[in-house]
Amino acid sequence: MSTQAERWGETPLPSHIPQDLIDLPTGGAEVDLVSEEDKDGPDPYWLVRGRILPAGGTAEPIRFEARLPRYTWNGRMLQVGGGGFDGSVPLMDRVGVGSEQWYGVPTPVEQGYVVYGIYSGHSAPAGGLAQPEQATFALDDEMLANFAHEHVKKVHDVVAALVRDTYGMSAEHSYFCGSSNGGREALKEAQLYPAELAAIAEKNTPVTRFFAAAAQNIMRKDMERGRPGWCIHDACPVAYLAHPELFSGKEAGVFVETQAELTLGKTVTDLYSDKKFGEKNAFVVLDVDRAAFVRLLTDALTQL
Repeated sequence: MSTQAERWGETPLPSHIPQDLIDLPTGGAEVDLVSEEDKDGPDPYWLVRGRILPAGGTAEPIRFEARLPRYTWNGRMLQVGGGGFDGSVPLMDRVGVGSEQWYGVPTPVEQGYVVYGIYSGHSAPAGGLAQPEQATFALDDEMLANFAHEHVKKVHDVVAALVRDTYGMSAEHSYFCGSSNGGREALKEAQLYPAELAAIAEKNTPVTRFFAAAAQNIMRKDMERGRPGWCIHDACPVAYLAHPELFSGKEAGVFVETQAELTLGKTVTDLYSDKKFGEKNAFVVLDVDRAAFVRLLTDALTQL
């Protein structure tokens, strides 16, 4: 345990994460220890809530919640994605995909994960997370960018810094779990950021230099559109075939719509209503270990 963790075990201490530890523009983050919980499990954890301050303008702070195992941290972080238009911290007391619970299985925090979730940068009342009137946050450019993708990276960096401060070491693996809108957020994990592209170029092999030069213009255009990096979805199927342990998901029915007028030709699935799709003909990936994915890509390019 680090000194910070020992102090937190005694007294609630607020903490500040400086903005230079967050790759994307913010005003830093404020972190408060709310309580030390047991929840009838074998190990207590710290319940932490915080706010990632906006870079400027009128954007709301990005509110988040994290649960840090006090004694049995397994060296891993798990981010839980939201649903609809988000607006509230997703459930973190459950095991499985989205709101599902696999009864009899210890929850992620009981298994030793640091588990965290986020509002995605705006607030919405309970039950209103998928209503169009709750999308007025999109009128603010920073809040729209937060909802679209930036909140995933921002809260990851904040919790990673909190983990280093609390346990005295970095997380070995970082996971993302989600379905519905949380599934869309998971795709954002398969993303390269400018510092990671620069690290690939620094390997200084013919392939890494070519890759960095070819990707630089794509990344620049993506960033001009307000994205923080470059999503490389095409690498995911190859990475899954070689290292399926980096991915997690759910068996489900996946079909092509052939009758509906507005969605003709679209691929559809339903992770909840198995009565509709009784045939589970595909494995739907919902989560990727982003840190390991980036290492795999970097190592593969370096060895070519």
